[in-house]
Amino acid sequence: MLALARGEAHLAGSHLLDEQTGEYNVSYIRRHLADQKVVLVHLAGRVQGLIVPPGNPEQLFSLTDLARPDVLFVNRQRGSGTRVLLDYELKKLGMAAQSMRGYEREEYTHLAVAADVASGAATSAWASWPRRARSTWSLCRSSTSSISW
Repeated sequence: MLALARGEAHLAGSHLLDEQTGEYNVSYIRRHLADQKVVLVHLAGRVQGLIVPPGNPEQLFSLTDLARPDVLFVNRQRGSGTRVLLDYELKKLGMAAQSMRGYEREEYTHLAVAADVASGAATSAWASWPRRARSTWSLCRSSTSSISW
């Protein structure tokens, strides 16, 4: 989006959550591209939620379950869209991130956090739900995010 503002690109993908409104992309376009003619196209959506082992052996059904002492979470890195969405959902619930054991453990991809869950290194993760993994992981409590061009 900033490359668009500088005239270095003709289009850009974006999935930026405005935590004040819960809306994707629009406030960032207004802020960074206010003086430009812009067309916003909703290209795709994705489902994000708790990734748990098949069969959900720990019986995790909501983000509040992550505060249980027997649950070890693995997180996406600070600044990622997934982490922003997780923090937004936690704030809506009035839930402190520190109540989650493992919140500070960070990985850089959806696949990496899912691999931690698959290997038993973590009980759960918050990630995008990849179609190819639907037979090896389970998804609980989900949110959607919007990807626009």
